[in-house]
Amino acid sequence: GMTIVVAGQVVQAGQIIAEEFLMKSVDLPALQVVGLEGMWGTLIMIVVVYPLLWVIPGSDVGHQEDPFDTYALLANSPVLLSVVLLFQFSCGTFNATGIAITQSLSGVHRMMLDASRTVLIWAFGLAVHSWSPASPFGEEWTAYSYLQLVGFAVLVSGQAVYGEVLRVPCFTYPPPPPYLPMASPS
Repeated sequence: GMTIVVAGQVVQAGQIIAEEFLMKSVDLPALQVVGLEGMWGTLIMIVVVYPLLWVIPGSDVGHQEDPFDTYALLANSPVLLSVVLLFQFSCGTFNATGIAITQSLSGVHRMMLDASRTVLIWAFGLAVHSWSPASPFGEEWTAYSYLQLVGFAVLVSGQAVYGEVLRVPCFTYPPPPPYLPMASPS
C-alpha cells in the first residue's frame, strides 16, 4: 500500500513539473495543457485501463470492471449521470485552477494550496462529526489527531518556507531572477 502511495506522489510531482515546464518554457496556454492532460487521460483509460480491467477476473459479471454495464447504468439513471457530469465538471475546474496557479506562481505554490485543501477537508470532517456524532460521515477527534495536526503544520510551514512565502529571519534567500518576457509562438 505504501509503495502505491509513494509512486502516486512521484507521478504527481512529475505532472506538476511537466505542467510548469510546458507553460513557462514551451509557453503553452494553461487551458491547452489541461485539455492535453484530459485527452491523454481519456485515451489511456479507453485503450489501456478498461481492456485490462475487462480481462482481470472479478465480481462484476466475471470482470474487474465492465464498461458496457457502466454505460447501461449511466444510460438508465439520470441521477447517476448527473453526479458523474458534476464530478467531471468539478475535476475540470480544479485542474484549470491548479494550472492557473502554476502558471501565475509556481508548482510549489500549487502544492501548498493542495496541502491546505487536505487540511480543510480534515477540519470539515471533524466539524461534521462534532455537529452530528451519530452521522456516518466525518471523523472523530482521537488521541492521534494531535499528531495529524502537527504533521499538517510541519507540511504547510515547510512548503511555505521552501516557496519563500514564509521567510525565516535567520535564513538567507537568493535574489529573485530577472523577469524576461518570452515571445508567444502564435
